[in-house]
Amino acid sequence: MNKARIKKISLLSFLFCVYLTGFTFAEESYSPVSVITEYEEQGAQLTLKMPSETKIEKAFYRLYNPVFNTFAEGRLGYSEPLYCPYGTEICIWKQKRDGSFSKALAYTVHPQQDAPLMEVISPQSGAWENEQYLIINAQKNTQIVYSIDGSDPEQFGLVYTEPVLIDKTGFINLRIKAIKPFRETEEKVIHYSAMRGQLPLPPYTTEKPFTFMKKDAGYRVLNWYFIELPLGENGVYLLETEKENSWQTYTGPIFVPRDKDVLLSWYSDDKEKMQSVLLPKKPLINGVPEKPTNKPVLLQIEKTASPFIFYYQNSERFMPDDLKGTAAFFNPSGTLFDVAEEESKHFFLRIRAFYDGVPHGDITIHFEIDKIPPLKPLIRFEPDHSPSTKPVTITASSGAERERLLYTITPPVYIKKGEEIILTGKENAAVEYELSFYTQDEAGNTSSVLKYSFTVDKNTYYIDATAANGGDGSFQKPFTSFEEAFFTLAEKEKTDTPIRFSLKTGITVPESIVLNIPIIIDGNKNQIEFAPEAFLSVKDCSCELKNTRISRTSLPDSKLPLIQAENANLILKDCEINAAGGAATIQVTNSRIECNTVQIQQSKTDYAVCFQLKDSAAELHNVYLLCEGLIALGVSADSSFVQLDTFVANIEPQTVGRVIELWNSQIIIDKLSGKRIPEHKKNTDIALWYTKSSKVTVKTLPIFRGFQKGVQSSR
Repeated sequence: MNKARIKKISLLSFLFCVYLTGFTFAEESYSPVSVITEYEEQGAQLTLKMPSETKIEKAFYRLYNPVFNTFAEGRLGYSEPLYCPYGTEICIWKQKRDGSFSKALAYTVHPQQDAPLMEVISPQSGAWENEQYLIINAQKNTQIVYSIDGSDPEQFGLVYTEPVLIDKTGFINLRIKAIKPFRETEEKVIHYSAMRGQLPLPPYTTEKPFTFMKKDAGYRVLNWYFIELPLGENGVYLLETEKENSWQTYTGPIFVPRDKDVLLSWYSDDKEKMQSVLLPKKPLINGVPEKPTNKPVLLQIEKTASPFIFYYQNSERFMPDDLKGTAAFFNPSGTLFDVAEEESKHFFLRIRAFYDGVPHGDITIHFEIDKIPPLKPLIRFEPDHSPSTKPVTITASSGAERERLLYTITPPVYIKKGEEIILTGKENAAVEYELSFYTQDEAGNTSSVLKYSFTVDKNTYYIDATAANGGDGSFQKPFTSFEEAFFTLAEKEKTDTPIRFSLKTGITVPESIVLNIPIIIDGNKNQIEFAPEAFLSVKDCSCELKNTRISRTSLPDSKLPLIQAENANLILKDCEINAAGGAATIQVTNSRIECNTVQIQQSKTDYAVCFQLKDSAAELHNVYLLCEGLIALGVSADSSFVQLDTFVANIEPQTVGRVIELWNSQIIIDKLSGKRIPEHKKNTDIALWYTKSSKVTVKTLPIFRGFQKGVQSSR
């Protein structure tokens, strides 16, 4: 199988110091064995390299890959490549000339670590009460040198081999340098102070170094699978689980799968004494997350009654080479790992199992606990305005490879096209979307939620008095006036779906607007200024005005209302109306009118009225009006139904003034307030006057000020 080779060839950190003593060449010494490693995609090519002066060209190896459950053994010659998939356990040794075996060395074939060369556990920058321990984790085959006076550690420093107490107080300028073969280096400078007894300071950066007490059992377990016995070529051994139960000649470290408990026995070369040792099954670790998690991690040994005793060491940057410094006891029934909120940490654990004081091997584990919320997603709308007359394309991205975009769209009137989301809307109705977007990372953390409200209304057109002529009504090319809009849309097929106009600027209306199709005008707080003889007429259709300021200044003798509705449905929301001269501000005949949060100011030299109703229904909520004239009247209703809720009227007449007058009408009153201006001038005015054929229902008592009488009916 062809493999994409990573063309990095480095001298492995594994220098097999196999020292041989010849039985006829007593003074002959042999150089250490080196291995050249060529890393590939799925494994590595190992090549045994010996100095040319050596007369021994063969070494022995045994290897086992627990992933593929394969075993192999053989002899490895000078410069002969041996391919090992990653995760392979390999053991190499030599046979001396007297028939005995050299000390074997074993290791696991791992891919290159793309990580820093070292991690300084202690000390850390700061002030401490005591002298501090120097504790460093480093990658294999890395030399560590340090100085405590700020000088170059390569020239004037000491070599670090194990945790050591820096027996110095005061201010320390610690320089540490990690050096790999081929002069790859990494340096770290730490400034700290040890001020014994002067201030209440923390005692140590970390725990004191831990020292293992290893038992000298005479045999060695080489990373679980290979057992090295103190035997020569005449030694014999027995694995009691073997089918033939026969004794075998010892030819080097014995391979044991460790998938069950095994009793190993052997005789020394002289066959006088038999020794035995139990090799328990290799334990398994439960609870290791396969991907980053935002939950605490509880690691447990598969069999809580395991005969092993476990110690472990953790690093945040790379797998520890060995257990030293800050090794801790691993509780087989459960050891918990966690981080604080909004923190993230890698855990590289090397767990070593001891049985009867003898280390049997390591279990290496890597996982990540990440509680840092991801960034909010990046959202772009095209077009980016609402309401939109066209389908809206949403481009959303999470911003990181390990994060995914999550969203909800209500109603689900949209399509997915590749990475884009398209709000299609409907042909004959506006669709008001509620959208939520957030990201979720691989650990399960979620970002804050971005919420949007967006309307796609294919019947919405824009008007901008400052735009160029010849627009199509889109946001980018708006109409310049209502006249241009109505002329362009004259051929549009009539439907019950209202056409929406959205004002981008204030606008002047030189001539009256006569509506006979459903219309919604959103002024966006802009003003519609009608010419003196112009007005808005709504006939046989519905019209809604919202967020709009409407004004007109008419001639004193003008008989034209500002807004007229006939056989129509008229809605005003969040509007301000200012009328001077003319007839009624709003004149409604055989129609329905609804006002919500509307302010009206009407002034006239003779008869002034704000609402003039005939054979109509009116719902007036949160309405505030000021009416000035020779005769001033807030509401005049003839054969109509009126419902008031929070209605405030200020009436300023020169002769007669009323808040409401009813002719053969019905009214429901809730929170009505009326004041005649000036409040204390003598008058004969009645705030609420109605005919006997009218009906008045009061939910809350109205408040009238300045009127001679509050309520009175005709006789």
